Amino acid sequence: MSADVHMRFQAATPPTLFVVLADPAEDDLEEFRHWYDEIHGPDALGNGSFVALNRFVAVGPGHRAAPFLAFWEGQFANETDAWAHIRPHAKALRAAGRAGDIASVAFAIMLVRSPHVVASKPTEPVRSLVTVQNDWRDPAGATSVEQWWRAARLDAAPASRSQWLVTSDPAGRGPGFHLAAFASSDPPEVTMKAWAGIGTPGSSPVAPYTNMFGVTAPAHPDEPDHATAWVMHWTPVASQRVSTSASNQRE
Repeated sequence: MSADVHMRFQAATPPTLFVVLADPAEDDLEEFRHWYDEIHGPDALGNGSFVALNRFVAVGPGHRAAPFLAFWEGQFANETDAWAHIRPHAKALRAAGRAGDIASVAFAIMLVRSPHVVASKPTEPVRSLVTVQNDWRDPAGATSVEQWWRAARLDAAPASRSQWLVTSDPAGRGPGFHLAAFASSDPPEVTMKAWAGIGTPGSSPVAPYTNMFGVTAPAHPDEPDHATAWVMHWTPVASQRVSTSASNQRE
């Protein structure tokens, strides 16, 4: 699947990264794909909310908070600026009938680039993604993003080109939701072997989530024990990116 998707990751972590986990019903998968790739993605990139949308499906073992992952790359200076732009545009799209329940969001969060810088290079094409999370059920009890990175031993993670690190704490000194993303041009079967035995397999369980339109997704019913680092493997399913010229014109 990933061989047919031309996806690239920049070396630098985006200033903001909107992370969305989705769990559409099996019968809705084609509608879900159509909505994301032909309606919602072009809408959100076209109105300046984001500069890229990269979508993935889980292929690794362990707990799955949801089978689909979307990374929306933003260029906002902080979360406040991001939502100040995104909310009115999202409400306008909903009023126009271009947003709805087909999104099947299980959890979503706006994260910002961590001040703890990690070594990284561009990756193109991306054929696999590894996400590492702290336990997202207890962000208030977490360590700082830098302490978590070290506790998870991510400096010794298997070789990867693009290494992104985002957090919900803009100062990077407190607790919160932390996520590291490792993009590779190797296929998932190669990265899964390289990461074997590192962290706890799966994506972190999440708390109940209510979106900006008041729609609530319940927590997963059978939650595993807490873990320091949840490691999930993904393969790309779709990628959209605003052209450099179009991005410059909006600036």
